[in-house]
Amino acid sequence: MQVIDLVLKSSYPFRTTDRPNGVCFLVVFQVGNRFVGLADTLQFVYVLERHNSVWTRYETTSRCTDLTAKIIISGFVVLDRRSFMVSDAATFDCLLLNMDSLEWTIVKACQWYRYGALFVRSLCIHGFVYTLFNGGILAFELVVSENDGSYYLDAPIFLRAWSKIVRERSMICFASVGQDDDDDHSCDHCLVFCLARGGYPRAGYSSTVRKKLYDDVQITMIQVMTRETERGTREPVRPPRGW
Repeated sequence: MQVIDLVLKSSYPFRTTDRPNGVCFLVVFQVGNRFVGLADTLQFVYVLERHNSVWTRYETTSRCTDLTAKIIISGFVVLDRRSFMVSDAATFDCLLLNMDSLEWTIVKACQWYRYGALFVRSLCIHGFVYTLFNGGILAFELVVSENDGSYYLDAPIFLRAWSKIVRERSMICFASVGQDDDDDHSCDHCLVFCLARGGYPRAGYSSTVRKKLYDDVQITMIQVMTRETERGTREPVRPPRGW
Protein backbone atom coordinates (compact mmCIF):
# COMPACT_ATOMS: atom_id res chain seq x y z
CA MET A 1 0.00 0.00 0.00
CA GLN A 2 2.74 2.46 0.89
CA VAL A 3 6.41 1.91 0.10
CA ILE A 4 8.93 3.63 2.36
CA ASP A 5 12.69 3.48 1.92
CA LEU A 6 14.12 2.85 5.39
CA VAL A 7 17.74 3.20 4.28
CA LEU A 8 19.49 6.01 6.13
CA LYS A 9 19.82 9.27 4.24
CA SER A 10 21.61 12.39 5.35
CA SER A 11 18.33 14.13 6.16
CA TYR A 12 16.51 11.14 7.65
CA PRO A 13 17.12 9.79 11.19
CA PHE A 14 16.40 6.08 10.50
CA ARG A 15 18.91 3.33 9.91
CA THR A 16 18.81 0.40 7.52
CA THR A 17 16.35 -2.13 8.90
CA ASP A 18 14.61 -5.38 8.05
CA ARG A 19 11.05 -6.28 8.92
CA PRO A 20 10.56 -8.76 11.80
CA ASN A 21 11.01 -12.45 10.92
CA GLY A 22 7.84 -14.07 9.61
CA VAL A 23 5.93 -10.79 9.44
CA CYS A 24 4.53 -9.37 6.21
CA PHE A 25 3.51 -5.75 6.61
CA LEU A 26 0.31 -4.66 4.88
CA VAL A 27 1.11 -1.01 5.51
CA VAL A 28 3.93 1.08 6.97
CA PHE A 29 3.61 4.78 7.79
CA GLN A 30 5.08 7.44 10.04
CA VAL A 31 3.40 8.58 13.26
CA GLY A 32 5.36 11.36 14.94
CA ASN A 33 9.02 10.32 15.20
CA ARG A 34 8.41 6.62 14.66
CA PHE A 35 7.35 4.22 11.95
CA VAL A 36 4.35 1.96 12.51
CA GLY A 37 3.83 -1.34 10.68
CA LEU A 38 0.65 -3.42 10.59
CA ALA A 39 0.27 -7.04 9.49
CA ASP A 40 -2.94 -8.91 8.60
CA THR A 41 -4.43 -8.65 12.12
CA LEU A 42 -4.58 -5.82 14.62
CA GLN A 43 -3.47 -7.95 17.57
CA PHE A 44 0.05 -6.53 17.34
CA VAL A 45 1.53 -3.25 16.19
CA TYR A 46 5.19 -2.99 15.16
CA VAL A 47 7.11 0.19 15.94
CA LEU A 48 10.47 1.44 14.70
CA GLU A 49 11.70 4.24 16.93
CA ARG A 50 13.91 7.13 15.88
CA HIS A 51 17.63 6.26 15.64
CA ASN A 52 16.86 2.54 15.98
CA SER A 53 17.20 -0.39 13.58
CA VAL A 54 15.03 -2.96 15.39
CA TRP A 55 11.27 -3.23 15.14
CA THR A 56 9.49 -3.63 18.51
CA ARG A 57 6.26 -5.62 18.72
CA TYR A 58 3.52 -4.37 21.03
CA GLU A 59 0.33 -6.25 21.86
CA THR A 60 -2.84 -4.19 21.56
CA THR A 61 -6.23 -4.43 23.28
CA SER A 62 -9.82 -3.66 22.36
CA ARG A 63 -13.19 -3.84 24.09
CA CYS A 64 -15.18 -3.70 20.87
CA THR A 65 -13.56 -5.87 18.17
CA ASP A 66 -11.81 -9.22 17.64
CA LEU A 67 -8.17 -8.35 17.08
CA THR A 68 -7.26 -11.87 15.92
CA ALA A 69 -9.54 -11.61 12.87
CA LYS A 70 -7.95 -10.98 9.47
CA ILE A 71 -8.22 -7.41 8.26
CA ILE A 72 -8.21 -5.93 4.75
CA ILE A 73 -6.73 -2.45 5.07
CA SER A 74 -8.09 -0.14 2.38
CA GLY A 75 -6.56 3.03 3.81
CA PHE A 76 -5.11 4.85 6.78
CA VAL A 77 -4.79 8.33 8.24
CA VAL A 78 -2.46 9.77 10.88
CA LEU A 79 -4.54 11.90 13.25
CA ASP A 80 -1.73 13.35 15.37
CA ARG A 81 1.66 12.38 16.81
CA ARG A 82 0.09 9.73 19.06
CA SER A 83 -2.86 8.24 17.16
CA PHE A 84 -3.90 6.95 13.75
CA MET A 85 -6.85 5.26 12.08
CA VAL A 86 -7.14 2.45 9.54
CA SER A 87 -10.07 1.34 7.41
CA ASP A 88 -11.21 -2.30 7.14
CA ALA A 89 -12.70 -3.00 3.71
CA ALA A 90 -14.29 -6.24 4.97
CA THR A 91 -16.39 -4.73 7.79
CA PHE A 92 -16.69 -1.15 6.45
CA ASP A 93 -15.42 0.10 9.82
CA CYS A 94 -12.54 2.36 10.77
CA LEU A 95 -10.42 1.56 13.81
CA LEU A 96 -8.47 4.13 15.81
CA LEU A 97 -5.37 3.28 17.84
CA ASN A 98 -4.01 5.43 20.63
CA MET A 99 -0.26 4.76 20.78
CA ASP A 100 -0.13 5.52 24.52
CA SER A 101 -2.84 3.09 25.66
CA LEU A 102 -2.42 0.69 22.68
CA GLU A 103 -6.20 0.25 22.64
CA TRP A 104 -8.20 0.01 19.41
CA THR A 105 -11.54 1.84 19.17
CA ILE A 106 -14.12 1.36 16.41
CA VAL A 107 -15.02 4.51 14.46
CA LYS A 108 -18.37 4.09 12.76
CA ALA A 109 -18.98 5.56 9.32
CA CYS A 110 -22.13 6.22 7.32
CA GLN A 111 -23.82 2.95 6.36
CA TRP A 112 -24.29 3.83 2.67
CA TYR A 113 -20.55 4.28 2.18
CA ARG A 114 -19.01 0.94 1.20
CA TYR A 115 -15.59 -0.68 0.75
CA GLY A 116 -14.05 0.99 3.75
CA ALA A 117 -14.14 4.69 4.53
CA LEU A 118 -10.53 5.46 3.59
CA PHE A 119 -8.46 4.84 0.48
CA VAL A 120 -4.68 4.42 0.81
CA ARG A 121 -3.04 7.44 2.49
CA SER A 122 -5.62 9.93 3.71
CA LEU A 123 -5.14 13.29 5.44
CA CYS A 124 -6.52 14.75 8.68
CA ILE A 125 -6.66 18.55 8.67
CA HIS A 126 -8.51 20.69 11.23
CA GLY A 127 -10.77 17.84 12.38
CA PHE A 128 -11.72 16.58 8.90
CA VAL A 129 -10.38 13.46 7.19
CA TYR A 130 -9.82 13.81 3.43
CA THR A 131 -9.60 10.68 1.31
CA LEU A 132 -9.66 9.90 -2.41
CA PHE A 133 -12.86 8.68 -4.02
CA ASN A 134 -13.93 7.97 -7.60
CA GLY A 135 -14.05 11.36 -9.29
CA GLY A 136 -12.73 13.42 -6.39
CA ILE A 137 -12.24 13.69 -2.63
CA LEU A 138 -14.45 12.76 0.31
CA ALA A 139 -14.20 14.79 3.52
CA PHE A 140 -15.44 13.30 6.81
CA GLU A 141 -15.60 15.11 10.12
CA LEU A 142 -14.16 12.97 12.93
CA VAL A 143 -16.59 13.53 15.81
CA VAL A 144 -16.28 12.54 19.49
CA SER A 145 -19.62 11.76 21.16
CA GLU A 146 -20.37 13.94 24.19
CA ASN A 147 -22.31 11.06 25.77
CA ASP A 148 -19.80 8.20 25.90
CA GLY A 149 -16.63 9.52 24.26
CA SER A 150 -16.99 7.22 21.23
CA TYR A 151 -15.84 8.25 17.75
CA TYR A 152 -17.77 8.39 14.51
CA LEU A 153 -17.32 9.82 11.01
CA ASP A 154 -20.06 12.25 10.07
CA ALA A 155 -21.76 12.26 6.68
CA PRO A 156 -19.14 12.69 3.93
CA ILE A 157 -18.84 15.84 1.85
CA PHE A 158 -18.03 15.04 -1.76
CA LEU A 159 -15.61 17.43 -3.46
CA ARG A 160 -15.72 16.73 -7.18
CA ALA A 161 -12.38 17.09 -8.92
CA TRP A 162 -9.68 15.14 -10.72
CA SER A 163 -12.38 13.06 -12.43
CA LYS A 164 -10.01 11.29 -14.81
CA ILE A 165 -6.92 10.83 -12.68
CA VAL A 166 -8.78 9.72 -9.51
CA ARG A 167 -10.51 6.91 -11.37
CA GLU A 168 -7.04 5.47 -11.89
CA ARG A 169 -6.22 5.44 -8.17
CA SER A 170 -3.41 2.89 -8.20
CA MET A 171 0.04 4.29 -7.39
CA ILE A 172 -1.19 7.79 -6.57
CA CYS A 173 0.44 10.30 -4.22
CA PHE A 174 -2.08 12.45 -2.33
CA ALA A 175 -0.76 15.29 -0.16
CA SER A 176 -1.60 18.65 1.37
CA VAL A 177 0.86 21.26 0.13
CA GLY A 178 -0.41 24.41 1.80
CA GLN A 179 -3.02 26.04 4.00
CA ASP A 180 -4.08 29.49 5.14
CA ASP A 181 -2.79 30.05 8.69
CA ASP A 182 -4.71 33.28 9.26
CA ASP A 183 -6.03 33.44 12.86
CA ASP A 184 -9.19 35.29 11.84
CA HIS A 185 -11.90 32.68 12.50
CA SER A 186 -14.64 34.83 10.97
CA CYS A 187 -13.50 34.36 7.36
CA ASP A 188 -13.07 31.44 5.00
CA HIS A 189 -9.69 29.73 4.89
CA CYS A 190 -8.31 27.52 2.16
CA LEU A 191 -6.39 24.27 1.80
CA VAL A 192 -4.33 23.26 -1.21
CA PHE A 193 -4.10 19.58 -2.18
CA CYS A 194 -1.79 17.96 -4.68
CA LEU A 195 -2.38 14.72 -6.54
CA ALA A 196 0.45 13.13 -8.51
CA ARG A 197 0.87 9.87 -10.38
CA GLY A 198 3.35 8.43 -12.84
CA GLY A 199 7.13 8.52 -12.99
CA TYR A 200 7.36 4.74 -12.70
CA PRO A 201 9.84 2.65 -14.76
CA ARG A 202 8.58 1.08 -17.97
CA ALA A 203 9.97 -1.94 -19.76
CA GLY A 204 12.79 -1.25 -22.22
CA TYR A 205 15.23 1.61 -22.73
CA SER A 206 15.37 4.86 -24.68
CA SER A 207 16.55 4.38 -28.27
CA THR A 208 18.83 7.43 -28.11
CA VAL A 209 20.23 7.23 -24.58
CA ARG A 210 20.89 4.03 -22.66
CA LYS A 211 18.62 4.75 -19.75
CA LYS A 212 15.34 3.46 -18.42
CA LEU A 213 12.06 4.93 -19.62
CA TYR A 214 9.57 6.35 -17.12
CA ASP A 215 5.87 7.12 -17.33
CA ASP A 216 4.91 10.76 -17.62
CA VAL A 217 4.13 12.44 -14.31
CA GLN A 218 0.65 13.94 -13.96
CA ILE A 219 0.15 16.57 -11.24
CA THR A 220 -3.02 18.38 -10.25
CA MET A 221 -3.42 21.03 -7.55
CA ILE A 222 -6.79 21.87 -6.00
CA GLN A 223 -7.85 24.67 -3.69
CA VAL A 224 -10.57 23.88 -1.11
CA MET A 225 -12.25 26.64 0.90
CA THR A 226 -13.09 25.89 4.56
CA ARG A 227 -15.03 27.58 7.35
CA GLU A 228 -15.01 27.04 11.10
CA THR A 229 -17.83 24.90 12.56
CA GLU A 230 -19.50 25.12 15.98
CA ARG A 231 -17.17 22.33 17.16
CA GLY A 232 -14.07 24.30 16.20
CA THR A 233 -13.23 22.16 13.17
CA ARG A 234 -12.91 23.52 9.64
CA GLU A 235 -15.50 22.25 7.15
CA PRO A 236 -15.06 22.43 3.36
CA VAL A 237 -17.85 24.75 2.22
CA ARG A 238 -17.54 25.03 -1.54
CA PRO A 239 -16.40 22.85 -4.45
CA PRO A 240 -12.65 22.90 -5.11
CA ARG A 241 -11.25 25.05 -7.89
CA GLY A 242 -8.80 23.38 -10.25
CA TRP A 243 -5.49 25.00 -11.08
